[in-house]
Amino acid sequence: MFNKKYQLSINTIKKIETCGYKEEPATKPKFVYDSSSGNYHLIPNDLKLAEEIAGEIEDKLRRLEKELDKQLDDKFIVEIKKIRGKTYGYIESKGGIFDVDGYIGAKNIFSFLRITIGEKRYELMCIRFAIVENTVKSILKTLQFETYYYNKKIKSYELYPKTLEDGIVSNGDMEGSYYYNPRVSFYDAEQIIINAFLEFVELDLKVRK
Repeated sequence: MFNKKYQLSINTIKKIETCGYKEEPATKPKFVYDSSSGNYHLIPNDLKLAEEIAGEIEDKLRRLEKELDKQLDDKFIVEIKKIRGKTYGYIESKGGIFDVDGYIGAKNIFSFLRITIGEKRYELMCIRFAIVENTVKSILKTLQFETYYYNKKIKSYELYPKTLEDGIVSNGDMEGSYYYNPRVSFYDAEQIIINAFLEFVELDLKVRK
C-alpha cells in the first residue's frame, strides 16, 4: 500500500479544487497511512487552511449531532430509539498521529458521527475516500457513510469505493462492511443529511434481518 499515489481536493460549494497535501513526516510514520487501521489521512499542506477546514467540519458535526438526537426522538426506529449515551453521537479524532508541525489543530478533519447497534457501527464522515486505479483520492467537506462490524479485522482502504461519485456503494467484505457515497452535500441542511444517514442505517438493518 505504500507505493500508491495521492490526490487531495476540497469541496468549496462552487467547485472541487485540488490541494497539496502534507507529506508524511519521518517522525510520524502513520501520518498519511496508518498501517494498523488501514486508514489514509490526507491533510492540506497549508496549516492555516487545514485548521480552518477542521473547524468547519467540527462545527458541522456538532450541529448534525443535535439533529440526530432530535430525529431519534421523533422517529420510530426500534433498534435505535432506546440508544443513549456513548452508543451514538460525535466522535472526536484522537489525533495523536497528527501531533507534529502544529497539525494537531487539524485533527478534527477526521472526526465523525457514529451509531452503534450491537456489533455494528454506522458512521458519517465529512471526508470522502476512494481508490481509483492506484491513486488514493480524498475530498474534504464531502460526505461519506460507512458501516462495519467492529469485532472483525478489516483494513479501511480495502472497503474504499472505486469512485468518488454520489450514489456509489463499495464492494465491501461481503459480510456487511462497506462505504456509501450519499447523494447529499456537506452544505445541505442538517435535517436533510441526517434523514439520509438514518435511511442508510435503516436500510442496512432491514437487509441484515
